[in-house]
Amino acid sequence: MGKTIDFQQQKDLRVWRTVMEELRVIQNLEPWTFLGPEDTFLYLPKAENRWIFFRWVPAAPNEVVLTVYPSLPAYRKSLETPQTYRESTRNFIESSYFEIYQTKAEDIPAALRSVYRELGVDYGDGLWPFVTYKRWGYDEALPQGRHLLLLENALGNLFMQLRAVEAKPGSVDFTKGEMCVRFYSPDQGMWVNAAMPYALPPKDPPFLQLNQDSTHVTQPLLDLPRSQTLEQVDFDFGWLDDSDRKKMEEPRYFPMITVFTDHKTGNPLLTYRCHPDELIECAFHQWEALIQQHGRPETLYVARDETFGLFNDFAQHIGVTCRQVEHLPTTEEYFRRHGLV
Repeated sequence: MGKTIDFQQQKDLRVWRTVMEELRVIQNLEPWTFLGPEDTFLYLPKAENRWIFFRWVPAAPNEVVLTVYPSLPAYRKSLETPQTYRESTRNFIESSYFEIYQTKAEDIPAALRSVYRELGVDYGDGLWPFVTYKRWGYDEALPQGRHLLLLENALGNLFMQLRAVEAKPGSVDFTKGEMCVRFYSPDQGMWVNAAMPYALPPKDPPFLQLNQDSTHVTQPLLDLPRSQTLEQVDFDFGWLDDSDRKKMEEPRYFPMITVFTDHKTGNPLLTYRCHPDELIECAFHQWEALIQQHGRPETLYVARDETFGLFNDFAQHIGVTCRQVEHLPTTEEYFRRHGLV
């Protein structure tokens, strides 16, 4: 039998070749010589509604890390300042970014070394590009598939921004709160690199709206009586901090724990363990099971933007008020007791 061809791997290798070339031309510009750690670049792709941010972050003496944030929420997460170990760990798990920097050959993980061998890339005793991708709920790993394509597109456009800033020193006054924004102008029929005030839009939490044909799901729950013993419930999710994972060898994920608690007593009502990509499905199954066991509560309390957006419309369809608060002491205590973050 002939050799099996991994077409996705072959496609990824072609993209990797472009990424390596983009990194080469960016490095030749030596942007760290004319940029500071607070200088921000924003790229707005033409084909999708996405904000991609770039920052050069000093990591050690004579070492700079290029960080690419693939979305506005991911960039906002990077601006948070965790105060405790639990907050810091949770922030890491829920972050999303690409990191690129130069390191010694022995520090390159096996998966990336394999890519370099396939491409015939050899930096000898010099510094090698280290490229890693961290997405929400996952550990750092080698970017693949659509994530690698996103990085390729982002780096190509970052190069155009850097070249524009280098060609016209002072065209973007980072010291006065400006950032360099690249976008496509339909009026001009071309891509534009412009200086704009550094400002982020108001938060727009993700909002899940039920389809009109969802009555087969909501009506049976609406027909259930009000709970006589459970008027108010809390919902949140936490993470198992799996510290034994192997970095970069595969896209390892952090197990998620979703929990409903009694708002008044703090007693746990239902807990599920699930994959981070299955939050919506897991939360809804758990919500249905809770109502079937206890009846419909009056109020559901949540603390996160994403959980409010997840439950608000569903709750309204079954006559439950969904309220967002700053803290949920009941779920926070449950997470602490069980070593979750």
